[in-house]
Amino acid sequence: MNYSNYGRTELRCSKLILGTGRGAGTFVEGEADAQLALLTRAVELGLNWLDTARQYGDGKSETNIGRCLTKMAAEPIISTKFGIQAEDLSDIPGAIERGLYESLERLGLDRIDLFQMHDFISDEPGPRNISPDEILKPNGVVDGLVRLKDAGVIRATGFTAKGQSSALLRLAESGAFDSAQVFYNMLNPSAGQEMPTAWEGQNFGGLIGALRKHGTGVMAVRVFAAGVLATDLRTGRESAQYENADISTEERRARAVFGLLGDDHGTKAQTAVRFCLANPDIDTVNVGVFDTAQLEEAVKATDMGPLPAEVLQALEPLYAENFKF
Repeated sequence: MNYSNYGRTELRCSKLILGTGRGAGTFVEGEADAQLALLTRAVELGLNWLDTARQYGDGKSETNIGRCLTKMAAEPIISTKFGIQAEDLSDIPGAIERGLYESLERLGLDRIDLFQMHDFISDEPGPRNISPDEILKPNGVVDGLVRLKDAGVIRATGFTAKGQSSALLRLAESGAFDSAQVFYNMLNPSAGQEMPTAWEGQNFGGLIGALRKHGTGVMAVRVFAAGVLATDLRTGRESAQYENADISTEERRARAVFGLLGDDHGTKAQTAVRFCLANPDIDTVNVGVFDTAQLEEAVKATDMGPLPAEVLQALEPLYAENFKF
């Protein structure tokens, strides 16, 4: 396993880290023995970071990770997330602080390495939306996080880059956060490259480049596109996370990708991981897996290395035609 500095933070990350969300399901719905086995094997394979959130099973993922940590000698980096509700807007720093201490209690920790905002970011009003103005204003999200960082109860600040592309780009260009989780995969690589003019999917507008200008750590997420880039099996937990997308559309796009690439570059999951590894501006790749077999499959992709440039180039006609092959 390779390691690198995570952006401008003091954290040093493995090239793959373990996601523990609802999509893979283990840390929300799985058995305790399976959860411990997966975390233990992840550490053995060199993954030094676990990513979770209060929103994963309404705290179940954090609670289950906390239980596992008491049985492990290793002390992996832990990142988790908070959300801002409409009723929190009158005291955003207070809401963030309450969320942090609730997460600390569930995880059994006294400090979080990376604390991330996990809301839909948009300039458009909505009951579940938060605007860049509310994030960046005095006594907004950034101020609340900086206070916690100064107090020593978190080491780094971050946000999940989901929402309106222009709003996300504004946050990236502000340089206000230490880290960003960025949607990046073979079905939508727009966060990391310029897309053809005919592109109809959500265009993240080179978000990664804007983040890197400020030394913001970049964590690729949704690398399996809710599983459609990893397996033909469906759990019912799949959900598309960006505009102009649904699972049936994502499945069609995935069939186009693998119809073109075949199985010459590893399994589907390995090909998806290798695609992310090919972008040097991505610090780490967050993989959500169900069990140790899926974990080991993903880790083998790091030994195989990034996809070659000619393979990346072969995908460009798919993007230019919006997968209409």
